[in-house]
Amino acid sequence: LLIAIYYFKIFRLSSQKESDLLGLGFLLISLSYITWFILNISALIKLNEDIVALQISNALALINLGAYLHIFLFLLGIILLVYVNLRVKSTGTLLLLISISVFSLILSNNQAILFYFISSILISYLVMHYFFEYKKKKNTHMALMLSAFAFLFLGTFELIFTHEDRMHFVIGHIFILIAYSMLLINFIS
Repeated sequence: LLIAIYYFKIFRLSSQKESDLLGLGFLLISLSYITWFILNISALIKLNEDIVALQISNALALINLGAYLHIFLFLLGIILLVYVNLRVKSTGTLLLLISISVFSLILSNNQAILFYFISSILISYLVMHYFFEYKKKKNTHMALMLSAFAFLFLGTFELIFTHEDRMHFVIGHIFILIAYSMLLINFIS
């Protein structure tokens, strides 16, 4: 959320449309985690109130809603980051990226694995983008951006294997936490 606020401040100062879209991308990613957290906590509270079949059903509905909102908002955020870094000013390209991703998820039998796979592909583009930017500019800002997106890729890719062992969930989220911390440090400094 702090990264989104930073980009919105840059947009206000410079009126660069790129900064506005990057801010929106990070805002959507933040909202994906916030809604997921709030709905999971709400489900937990419902389960702790009373163990009744209806309450369990309501709690599961909240958990599913949280997961789907997280998937949708996170994916939209990452797609916006990719779109800005593609440096293509075409609404059609943005809509194409969104529709391919969203419709693939809707039609999939295993949305979680496909979500992490699609996210990993999109984030790998960002890793390559910042790799080439770093090779051109060779500064610490680009090195930190490259490292942050590399950790985000590793974390997201790791989450693909969560169904095999819950430890992948923990490891993946540790990498993701490192990635967001690096991004925040990069923008603060």
